[in-house]
Amino acid sequence: MVQVNSPGGPSAIRLMLVDDQELFRIGLASLFETVSTVTVVAEADSVTQAIAMARQSRPDVVLMDLRLPDGDGVEACRAILAERPETRVVMLTVDDDEDAVLSSVAAGAAGYLLKTVPPSRLIEAVERVASGASVLDPQVTQTALEFMRRGGNEPGDVLAGLSEQERRIALLVAEGKTNRQIGAELALSPHTVKTYISNMLHKLHLTSRSQVAALVARRATTLAHYPADRDAPAPVIVQTMASDWREWNRTLIEEYRANGGKVSGQFAGAPLLLLTTTGAKSGKPFTTPMMYLADGDRLLVFASKGGAPSHPDWYHNLVAHPRVTLEIGTDKYEADAEVLQGEERARLYARQAELYPNFGEYQTKTSRVIPVVALRRAS
Repeated sequence: MVQVNSPGGPSAIRLMLVDDQELFRIGLASLFETVSTVTVVAEADSVTQAIAMARQSRPDVVLMDLRLPDGDGVEACRAILAERPETRVVMLTVDDDEDAVLSSVAAGAAGYLLKTVPPSRLIEAVERVASGASVLDPQVTQTALEFMRRGGNEPGDVLAGLSEQERRIALLVAEGKTNRQIGAELALSPHTVKTYISNMLHKLHLTSRSQVAALVARRATTLAHYPADRDAPAPVIVQTMASDWREWNRTLIEEYRANGGKVSGQFAGAPLLLLTTTGAKSGKPFTTPMMYLADGDRLLVFASKGGAPSHPDWYHNLVAHPRVTLEIGTDKYEADAEVLQGEERARLYARQAELYPNFGEYQTKTSRVIPVVALRRAS
């Protein structure tokens, strides 16, 4: 544990570095020594030290590694914010999987950056977070843009019901731009932009533009495995509380449970179930709404992820822990998951694609074979 004093005036941002790799911490400290607006006030290499040093040094911003010798950065983030809620924690890690992102957000992290972030963007992110904004890595925001360009049609693809223009506006809202700024960029009047946003709120069952921004961030995290564009713009600034990031998913689940399995909006009438899996890494329960296909005494779900190149996290979870919980209408029970293979998998996926053509399109977008999972009530 090292106390560090970098150049900076009395109003400089107080920064703490938490990483178990000493060379990496030295590199970060050297970088911020050149920044007059930031003072590195402390370093730590474990959860225990991070909590103690945050208490002692009172940082404005913490750059936190996810993997630490005596625990994880999520645990440290939660403990630091419990004692000092005004501190802003940014995860700086090599992990880009959905479980890690969502766990960090749930713990109150104000940002999530990968260690491949360029130095200038890291400095900018620290300054923006200190001013009250939240930041996402360009790899995450680039995948959100790609998703919006091609659309989607699954319960997890919550922006699929928006028009192309509405998706453009949603991205600009997530960047924190005003109606006037959005209008200038898209050659629309501020009044027209306001009308578009009102329509979006109605379609998405939201009540504020901050929730739209949160929804863009939520979709970004679930698509974080698309190839990174290293020339992507600086991190999108999401002006919203971290707890809003999962708002749409939570709202849909609540509506489903409150109405015996029925939902309104773009998924009204669709065959939906709630699948609760156990996190492959975290061991925590995760509930995901998704479409299903009935097949005799079993239900089939499809790990399409909108044609992304990697499997969705819920699929990895049930491969690691095949016992899952299903909610269908008012019925709730445990089930065993089986990944189907060969001709059976091909035949059943073709049936789903015939009923819902977007599933056929998803398979054409990816080189992976999209898994079909059979769920059978546990005996």
